[in-house]
Amino acid sequence: MKTQTTQTGKMQVLGARMLTMVTALLLFTACQKGVETPVNMAAAPVATTSAAFIGGFRIAEPKVVMCQGNEEKTGISFSWNRTATDNLRDYTVEAAVEGTHFETAVELGTTDGGQVSFLVKELNQKMCKLIPAGTTGKVELRVKAYPVNGKSTAVYSDAVALNVTTYLHYTEYAYPRYIKMPGNYQNWDLATAPQLVSVNNDGEYEGYVSFGNNYPQFMFVKGTRWEKTNTFTHIGNSKFGFGGGVLAVFGGAGTYLVKASTNTNSWSYTKINNWGIHGTAVAGNPGTDPVMSYDEASKAYVMGVNLQAGTFRFRANNDNAVTLGKEVKDGYEVPVAGGTDFTVATAGYYSIYLKVDLAGNYACTVAKQATPAVNGK
Repeated sequence: MKTQTTQTGKMQVLGARMLTMVTALLLFTACQKGVETPVNMAAAPVATTSAAFIGGFRIAEPKVVMCQGNEEKTGISFSWNRTATDNLRDYTVEAAVEGTHFETAVELGTTDGGQVSFLVKELNQKMCKLIPAGTTGKVELRVKAYPVNGKSTAVYSDAVALNVTTYLHYTEYAYPRYIKMPGNYQNWDLATAPQLVSVNNDGEYEGYVSFGNNYPQFMFVKGTRWEKTNTFTHIGNSKFGFGGGVLAVFGGAGTYLVKASTNTNSWSYTKINNWGIHGTAVAGNPGTDPVMSYDEASKAYVMGVNLQAGTFRFRANNDNAVTLGKEVKDGYEVPVAGGTDFTVATAGYYSIYLKVDLAGNYACTVAKQATPAVNGK
């Protein structure tokens, strides 16, 4: 589907005079880089003030590919020339999905000086609000500032395009915070078996596990070795322990939410037939949730949908038994059972992304997009 994008060109200068040139120098040490010709993108209209426009904003290298291995290094630095007569303060670098005219912009950082820098992890945290983790997208950037005598009217630079590849912030859970699930669906290979994770290290484990066979059987193994003292079997009444038979699910092939508690030695499973969204942000708040599609390449659920101002949650199987809200973890907004609802402040067309295939490392993005074209126009 085509989307409307902003036109190439320089934004009209409104106001009394031009400020000095603003230069954004991108200093990025990442997995790989590519260099393209910088592209100026039309920005939002500029209000007239005594210092009405921040001119010449540009990015030296408009393609960034980030990876977690570099997250403690300086990722990006913006700098600009200032004069004693600027009469501006609170310089803020903003980012937004291409073509959205900064309606739901993400602020990267603010300074009263002439430069602001971000670590790779800081940049990734911000960009994952616009671009799903582990994917590539295009954002627009601009600088916003306010007159020193008030904050009633902001002034802006032109917007420039930046191609960004984000990464999934992955947490490795050490023993005993994981339980492996080797089974007949993956040739009983303990090394490659999916795992359930106790995110809070409280003896409560969960994970979404996909079975490719019709009669999945497995065991719970704590650790990385087959040993009698850490291999758990089915002992009846939804309990696991020692000396029993294999654990099994009886809904056929598919994806299941599997939970296990070492506090009660009980376990359960729920087959996930689909994921949708449910809440007041869904137009008409229908009884049947709009259903997300599964993207095999990213192993995530995705959808594009028109939303109105309101809230919503991810909901499996059009039922409240399995729902996901959100919480902030390590600087990222992640989906979690029992989390707060997602809030849509501005009505419009949104891209929604939900990834739950890695236990303890769920991810999501809810980002406003340019309104889709109608009939190819």
